[in-house]
Amino acid sequence: MSFKIRYVLKFILIFLIVFSFSLPVAHEVQAAKKKTTSASIKKSTKKKKKRVRRRRSRRRRRSYNPERTIRTAITLIRTTSENVSLLAGLEPATDSTSAANLKLEEYVLSEQPTGEELAGSVDKNASADLDQFKTLWLDFVDDGEGDDFTPGGLVKQDIMKSVMKWLGTPYRFGGTSTRNIDCSAFIRQVFREVCEVNLPRTARAQYHVGEAILQKSNLEFGDLIFFHTYSRRYPSHVGIFLGDNLFAHASSTNGVTVSTFKGYYIRRFIGGKRLDLDGLTKYSMKKKTSNKH
Repeated sequence: MSFKIRYVLKFILIFLIVFSFSLPVAHEVQAAKKKTTSASIKKSTKKKKKRVRRRRSRRRRRSYNPERTIRTAITLIRTTSENVSLLAGLEPATDSTSAANLKLEEYVLSEQPTGEELAGSVDKNASADLDQFKTLWLDFVDDGEGDDFTPGGLVKQDIMKSVMKWLGTPYRFGGTSTRNIDCSAFIRQVFREVCEVNLPRTARAQYHVGEAILQKSNLEFGDLIFFHTYSRRYPSHVGIFLGDNLFAHASSTNGVTVSTFKGYYIRRFIGGKRLDLDGLTKYSMKKKTSNKH
């Protein structure tokens, strides 16, 4: 056998021996990769399931007490701002309160269920009581013509009257009715009732309406105020500024309420939008109706 043939055979033999040893190693590496991949998939799936369970449990635990929300909001208004109290038809909290307002508070405080007693949505009897309360409150509102206007020409008292009518409505993402409502739908409904203006549906879209107000100190009654509650890239919550550090909004915790503009909300404040005459005219429902005829 020639030298060349022996050399080739020897090379083939060495190659086969090395290849035979490398096969189990490659198989083990591949198996390890599969195990790591399947483990990471299982881990991420477990995390997703946990997040879903947390969200569901939070939704199940959430309950609303409209009467308590109304009572808290009215107390906050009366003890914080004389101007907002008068616009709302409420007497500011003083040492000697009027008999009419005392009667109103007595009704709100009388034998209403607590938040722990209310599981989930409000029952029919609570809804009936809430309707009765709103009717009672409207009787206390001044029926005279308001002479205090927003920069867009809207009567402040009309805006406040609409806010008070919605007060206590439970929150639900995507809700648009008196049964439940979310923040942007609440804003939309107020402006529909006050001036027949059909604002965009979402907070992100509403942020592009009107004149920008970047500083909190420059805000006026009726301005829309926006917050980032999920992402800093876009607004996800909106309310109506009432003055004296108060604003109305549909809170996921309490439903439609009045809150103080500080702490949590200051840290997440993006800016405000002022609906001037041009902005209101652009989204006017009257304009669209007249164009059809």
